[in-house]
Amino acid sequence: MRHFFRLIFGLALVALGVVAVLFLAKLSLPAPVEIVLANEDIYGGATIDRGLFRVEQVRGLDRAYWDVVTKDEFLSVYEGGVLADGAIIYAGFPLSPRQVIFSDTPNPDVDRLTLLTDPANTVFPIDVKPGQVGNFVKPGDYVDLVFTVGRVESGRIDIPPEPTIVPSLNEVGVPPDGALPPTPTPLPPPPAGSAYMATPSPTPPGLELPMAVVSLPDVLVLRVEREQVPNYAAGAPGLGVSDANQPAYLDGDVIRIYVELAPDDAAIAAFLLASGSVVAPSHRAELDAPPYGLTWTDFKNWFLSRRPDLFPGADLPTPKGDQP
Repeated sequence: MRHFFRLIFGLALVALGVVAVLFLAKLSLPAPVEIVLANEDIYGGATIDRGLFRVEQVRGLDRAYWDVVTKDEFLSVYEGGVLADGAIIYAGFPLSPRQVIFSDTPNPDVDRLTLLTDPANTVFPIDVKPGQVGNFVKPGDYVDLVFTVGRVESGRIDIPPEPTIVPSLNEVGVPPDGALPPTPTPLPPPPAGSAYMATPSPTPPGLELPMAVVSLPDVLVLRVEREQVPNYAAGAPGLGVSDANQPAYLDGDVIRIYVELAPDDAAIAAFLLASGSVVAPSHRAELDAPPYGLTWTDFKNWFLSRRPDLFPGADLPTPKGDQP
């Protein structure tokens, strides 16, 4: 009888040891991650809906190598998007972030940028510096591509005498609906002998001036490319600052933006970039501003029209809200 109890006690200890080993082994495993898998074959153009996917738990998922969407990401980000044209998710395969297109903003994970544009438009790359576009521009922003074209000495520009018209910058460019541009308002001549009237001075003949400025407004930014700066904290164990969780490279200054342009606008932008420089002020929504062109003479006349001391008594128009 005594041997029987010893046998039972020994078996209980063995079972307890096995359970403890299994428990410790389970604790050593990484936590499970819930990912979404397709229930059936899904083709490009389909709306990403939870009815098309199921949730499976996997362990040891390394996001650096497995490009999949988790359950939480699916519910918070990807549901309601559209599967990109040409993409296929076969039954039992996971959804990739690179395959989803959003209607409100470009998906930064999509590496084929032409999927983010209207099929009739093009992806146009522009090399820029932070002083031209800023370091805080993001995909989904809109920029106005303002080109400064050519340089010429002022002595070679046919500048008319001091202005006899009041130009409006809003009226420069292509008239809407084929209408003729409005007739400028004549300025009255300055009264003779005005003691307080400033004396107009000619533009220095050797001053280099831009020939023209051209703007293409409301251009969508699809992708922003940045300089990759080595992160020395990620790989300097000899200095005591190595950290395996640090990325090898950090984002630096903006070096290039990719924008969506119609083919005709892309041809114009290429010509203007070859002939001058560009700045790209950004805004978060379309402003519905028309394209415009501005010559040095336009700017000079506009500037002088804002100098009432040159034309005392003249009925000068009040600048509009979108004019300087």
